[in-house]
Amino acid sequence: KRFLLKLEAYGPCKKTAPLPFSVSSSAAQMGADASKCCSGGHTEQHEQKENAPKREAQPGSGVPIIEPSPPVASSHKLPEENLPKDDKIQAAKEPTSYEYKIELDKSTGTRLGIDVDHQDGMTLYIDAITGGLMEEWNNANPKKQVKVADRVIEVNGIKNNAMQIVEECKKNVMLRVTLRRTE
Repeated sequence: KRFLLKLEAYGPCKKTAPLPFSVSSSAAQMGADASKCCSGGHTEQHEQKENAPKREAQPGSGVPIIEPSPPVASSHKLPEENLPKDDKIQAAKEPTSYEYKIELDKSTGTRLGIDVDHQDGMTLYIDAITGGLMEEWNNANPKKQVKVADRVIEVNGIKNNAMQIVEECKKNVMLRVTLRRTE
């Protein structure tokens, strides 16, 4: 059998629910006074703990036996439930990505103006925008700017091979570029 042990601290002026297990042996009496609240107003919880099913340890074993107690309803809420609505922990959002296309006229020999990383072997990760055609594009298209961390995934129909994409970008031709942005 597998049991989930949920331990809650008993101490001065802390409201607690009974532990979901009981311990039987001479060790069970150790620290019995430590579980009493200084206000004395939580006797029902302590009575539930005292009345929980117990089993005696094998004589001379010195090992306490731990058994599950019957479920006890608790009014305790998880910390997240106690927070004001605006402060609740939000589930992590899955990153979303989308693709967009741009055209750059490199036929005049102007440099592209990006530093890239091609370690994945398939795409070009944009490390920096350093001027050139990419900066001109961004200035002319403020709502469709290329940003650091975007990935060049295709140039003039070439995709899934970073080195071939790099070679295509070196050519002085019109570049039809597909990029992916992950947010």
